[in-house]
Amino acid sequence: MITITSGGGLGNNMFMYGAAHILSKKYKMCIKTKLTEYPCNPNLDIIPRQFTSNILVNNDNFMEISKKENIEHNLVLHGYFQTSQIINEYKNDLKSCFEINLNPIQGTIIHYRLGDLLEIYDQQAVIKLNYFEKCINLINNKKNMYIITDSPDYKDILYLTDKYDIKLVDMKRADAIKFGSRFTNKILSMGTFSWWIGFLGKQISNVYCPIPSEYINWMGDIYVLNDWNYISYK
Repeated sequence: MITITSGGGLGNNMFMYGAAHILSKKYKMCIKTKLTEYPCNPNLDIIPRQFTSNILVNNDNFMEISKKENIEHNLVLHGYFQTSQIINEYKNDLKSCFEINLNPIQGTIIHYRLGDLLEIYDQQAVIKLNYFEKCINLINNKKNMYIITDSPDYKDILYLTDKYDIKLVDMKRADAIKFGSRFTNKILSMGTFSWWIGFLGKQISNVYCPIPSEYINWMGDIYVLNDWNYISYK
């Protein structure tokens, strides 16, 4: 049996559940912890069993645990599992866990996260407005553009929506990821929520994201996918 003990927002929880899904597929173990906010594609190849001892799985030992031939312990996951090793090694498993068969949308989605970053990090983690404009200008067809944000009244959001005729999206977090993942052009912020918008989606998309080293490090090493376009604000 696999349980998850860490908490966090939806993006973080998806990484934790994704790590559990990887181990579930490898060792045919059921996941006791449920992710209720976002639909998952469960592993159905399960051998029902309960062990008498536990192994704690964290960021440091996940790769080692995932490479074992057999496990005869319950697995207790404690961590965020946001590492380049997990993403690069198990990209297909992460996709299979959360991918939904939805029709693509020809257009552009922008995710502009502000919210708590404005206060906690004194704007050192807030993505620069110039980055978003550079990404928009790289897109040939600027029709059908949408923006997802937690701060719709912020001056930079109002500037972008007015200048580029961008429609504001107001929906629940899970619906926002499902909606955003369908677009053929994606302009991301930093953070796990934005990452999942860029990562999911069966269509081939142009994904634009910031260069992580230009901002304060407040999350895991997840912006490592080689087929994304890393854009400087400078």
